[in-house]
Amino acid sequence: MATPSKLIPVVNVLMAQLNLVVAMVGSFVITPRILDALGDSAYGGWLLVTSMVLYIRMLDLGVSTGAMKYGAGAEGRGDESDLTRVFNTTAAVFLTVGAAAVVITLALTVILPRAYPGVLAGQGVTILILGSAVAIDLGFRTYASALRARSLFFVNDLVETITYSIFKLGLVLYFASHGLSYRILALLTLAESVGRNIIVIIAALRASPVTRHLHPFRADRAMLKKIG
Repeated sequence: MATPSKLIPVVNVLMAQLNLVVAMVGSFVITPRILDALGDSAYGGWLLVTSMVLYIRMLDLGVSTGAMKYGAGAEGRGDESDLTRVFNTTAAVFLTVGAAAVVITLALTVILPRAYPGVLAGQGVTILILGSAVAIDLGFRTYASALRARSLFFVNDLVETITYSIFKLGLVLYFASHGLSYRILALLTLAESVGRNIIVIIAALRASPVTRHLHPFRADRAMLKKIG
């Protein structure tokens, strides 16, 4: 009989595939409904603003991968000291990146409506909400990285599947039939981000003891070079 630890890779693969299928099927279902609710021009504006804001995610710069790699190595060696350095440094980086995302978002609330007045005029609050969702994802990414470092990929995928199904599928379909707008779509995106991160943080605190004692101000310069 397979032990729970031997089943984890199988569960990881199955959950990743389920997450992919749900997202793919969901996009086929939800896209026509959003298009009908917003109209061609407004839908184009929505794609424009979301694509611009999502570029902020590039601030990760591979830190998630580095944290997972070196965190998993420390976990495998049972080196608590090195594991602490990895995630203290990761926490410092992501908090800094999250703050940078907020600054960029504030700039975009001014720049985008002026650059595209035809479709984004008066949408500063929408851009701010969407940017806040990205900033939250970046600022708290340490916890997701800690789960992955312990090979618990399925936890992140399961949480994404659940929150996507609720906020970006179920509730969007509801509002598509009862009045949909940029603001509502942005708020649902923010709610999905907040809900997903709360669950991931709770899971990480339970599964990865190092996350219970993060000290971003104790970041290690040598570790920063490695994970960056």
